[in-house]
Amino acid sequence: MKPDDKKYLFSKMMRLLKSYAPVNWDEISSNLEDIKENSPPLEQFSHDEFLEKIRKGLAFWTFDFGIDGVSVEISKYAQCLHDILSNEKKAVIHYISGDFQPQADTVIKPEWKRLRINRANGWSKWDKGIWFEKLFYQDMKENSEISHEMALEVWNQAVDLAKILGAYLAEKEISLLIPVNV
Repeated sequence: MKPDDKKYLFSKMMRLLKSYAPVNWDEISSNLEDIKENSPPLEQFSHDEFLEKIRKGLAFWTFDFGIDGVSVEISKYAQCLHDILSNEKKAVIHYISGDFQPQADTVIKPEWKRLRINRANGWSKWDKGIWFEKLFYQDMKENSEISHEMALEVWNQAVDLAKILGAYLAEKEISLLIPVNV
């Protein structure tokens, strides 16, 4: 595998994430800073190479797709990018979300790919609100046992999400991920 191959980079990222064992929020912060500082350099492409890379795969990622304003706007952006990038080859568009409401079919074209990620629907819908409730409404003193437990839970869920999302991005050769409200 080449170092610029997405599957190689995904494998390297997962090894790195698994090497960390944070026990509190400060250690998570330190780990994230380490990841940021040791990220691989950005690749340089010509204009045409860049367009070809993102034509092969670009994705929009948000908590939930339906008929709401965010979903409608994303659909407009997806259509614009599809029109701009498509030539003899059509641009491959992906939608990634924790939930797809039935109404999303009215704004997501059938040829656009979908990935639903369990536990990625966010806020009060995230695991039926269990973690949202603890993070935002439960009394949690700094460096308390409950704070450490929450830090570990959030870290483990983030690593699980990174594994699912990263594997999909690598497998589908997605070169542009556009997060919206996440």
